[in-house]
Amino acid sequence: MNVCFFQCQEDYNGNMYLPYSSGMLWAYLKQYDDILENYKLIDIYFEKLSVESYLDKLKNNTPDIALFSNYGWNTSYHLSIAKAIKKAFPNCKIIIGGPNAQQSEKYLRKHDYVDISVWGEGELTLLELFRSFINNTELSDVNGLAYIKDDTYTKTKVRDRLKDINVLPSPYLTGIFDDYFKRYNYNFMPVWETNRGCPYSCTFCDLGNEYYSKVFTFDDKRLYDEIDWFSNHQIEYVEVADANFGIMKRDLDLTKYLKQKFIDTGYPQKVSATWAKSSPERIFEMSRILDSMNRGGITLALQSGNKVALDNIKRINIANDKLEVISKKYAENNMQTYHDFIIGLPGETLDSWKNNLLYILDINPEGWIFGHPLEAYENTEFSDINYIKRHDLKFATTPQVSYFARRRKDIPIEYGNYVIGSNTLSKEDYIECFLFKWFLITCHSFGWTYHLSQHCNTKLSEFYLKLYDYIKTNNCLIKDEYDNTKNEICKVLDGNTYFWGRQMFGTDDIYWDYESSSSIIFEKNRKHFFNDLKKFITKCYPNIDLNIVDTVDKQIRSHVRDCSEMYFVDFCIETYWYGRRKKAWKLQTN
Repeated sequence: MNVCFFQCQEDYNGNMYLPYSSGMLWAYLKQYDDILENYKLIDIYFEKLSVESYLDKLKNNTPDIALFSNYGWNTSYHLSIAKAIKKAFPNCKIIIGGPNAQQSEKYLRKHDYVDISVWGEGELTLLELFRSFINNTELSDVNGLAYIKDDTYTKTKVRDRLKDINVLPSPYLTGIFDDYFKRYNYNFMPVWETNRGCPYSCTFCDLGNEYYSKVFTFDDKRLYDEIDWFSNHQIEYVEVADANFGIMKRDLDLTKYLKQKFIDTGYPQKVSATWAKSSPERIFEMSRILDSMNRGGITLALQSGNKVALDNIKRINIANDKLEVISKKYAENNMQTYHDFIIGLPGETLDSWKNNLLYILDINPEGWIFGHPLEAYENTEFSDINYIKRHDLKFATTPQVSYFARRRKDIPIEYGNYVIGSNTLSKEDYIECFLFKWFLITCHSFGWTYHLSQHCNTKLSEFYLKLYDYIKTNNCLIKDEYDNTKNEICKVLDGNTYFWGRQMFGTDDIYWDYESSSSIIFEKNRKHFFNDLKKFITKCYPNIDLNIVDTVDKQIRSHVRDCSEMYFVDFCIETYWYGRRKKAWKLQTN
C-alpha cells in the first residue's frame, strides 16, 4: 500500500522547517519488516502547493493511505487536500493527527472524508493501526483513535504515553531527510526534540494537559549524533522543540557540544529555544556559552504581571525581586533577554497591561518585549464552554497570526479563534493594549527612542507615558503610524482583511509584523521622524539640548549613512527581522 504524509507550512522567505513529526512516524514504522513488506512511502510533503499540484504528484502513485499532521497553521489547508484526495482516490484512507486534529463525532461527521482521527502520541498507534489494516482486525482494539464506521461513532481508549521514547528512531539519523537537500532549494531548519512533556499546567497551552505532565528524555548519544548531523548538513538554524530547554542538567553539556561544533565547522549557526522557567543559573550559563548562536536571547517569559490573570491561567512567575536580579545579570554580561506577554488573558485590564510592560522597561531596559495575541486552541481550557462563560470571553476569528511568512491567497487560509475581550477587558481596551505594546516595541526595542529615553533624567516608564500621550494628541510620524496600525488591527479583527501584518514591498512580499513595518516607515522618513522628536523634546523636556536628538540619530543604524551598499529590502530584513531581537539597529559609538 502506498503511503504519503502531509505536514505543510508557510514559506518564510525561503526558510522551511523539515517535517519532523511526520519523519518521526515513518522512522518508527519502517523499522518493522511487516510494515516495509506491506507499505511503501510515496513522500513526506511539507510545501503549501495548490490542490491540483498535489493531485498531479499522486496520479502516478495512487495513495492508499494519506496522513496529515494538523497544527493551527495548516489544518484548513490539510483538510482541503484530504477532501480532494478522497474525491480523486475514494479508496484512500484519510488519517489526521497532531495537536489540531479533533475527535468529536460532530467534527468527524462534518468532515466525512476523514476516516480516522488519531489522538495522543502517534507512533505506537500508527504501528498498531497499520497492522490492523494488514490483518483486517478491528479498529476498536487500537487505542488512541476516533472514527465513524457503518454510521457508528467510536472513540477508543486513551493511548498511554511512551515512557521509553528511545524506541523511536531519529528521522535525521535514519536518513529520512537526506535527499531533501538535493531535491529542494530551501534553507532547511530542523526541529530538535531532546525530551517530551511539560510539568506545567498553563491553560492556554495544549501541553498544559495532564496527559503531557511527565517529561521523558532521549538518550544523550542520539542527541550528540543529531548535533553532528546538523553540522554535517551545514544547518544554519535549529529550532529546539522542548517546552523547557535547560530543565535537565545534561542540557548544559548539549549546549557546550553545540557551541564546539560551531567553532569547529561553522554549523549550526543559530539555535532558538523555549527556555526553562526554572534553573536560572543553568540557563544563564547555557546562554553565555551559546553567545551569538542564541537567536534572540533568553526567554524571561511572564505572560502577565497581573496576579488575577496568572491565577486564571494556572501560572506562577518568577518573583519580581528575583526577576530584577536575573535581568540585571544578563544585561551586565551583554546577553540579550526577552519577555513574552499574552494580550487578552482573563483578569487582565488595560491599566495592568500597561503597568506590566512599563515595569519591565524600568527593570530591564535592554530586554525585548513581545505581546502575543491569545489564540484559543481547541484542546485547551480556552475552548471549554464553562471557562468561556466564567470569564465572559469574547473572540474574533481571523487568519492565523504568522508574521514574516509569504501568505498565499489561492489556497485555503488558516483561521484562529483569538480572545479579544473578557469580563475585565473590552474589545476597545484590547485594541489599545495592542497599540501600547506596538508603541513600546517600535520606539524602544527597535531603538528609535532608546537612547533619547536615557537622556531625559526620568524613569523610562515616565518618559514613554509622556511620549505616548504626546503622539496621540499631536501631528507627527509616530501618530500616523499609530493610526495606520490601529486601522490595520481593526480590519483584521472585523474580518475585513486577509492577514495580520503589513506587506511593505509589494504584493509578493512577506507580512511584516507591525513594529518592523513602522520601523521601515521611520527609516524611509528618517529626517521627518527626528524632527518630530525635537518638537516633543521642546514641548515636554524644554531644558534638554535639542542637539541630543542629532546625536541619537547617529547611534541608530541608517541605510543611507551606514549601509548604502545594501539593497534597502535586504537592510530591512537584516535589521528589522533577522536582527531585531539582537538589536541590529545599534551602532557602536566611541
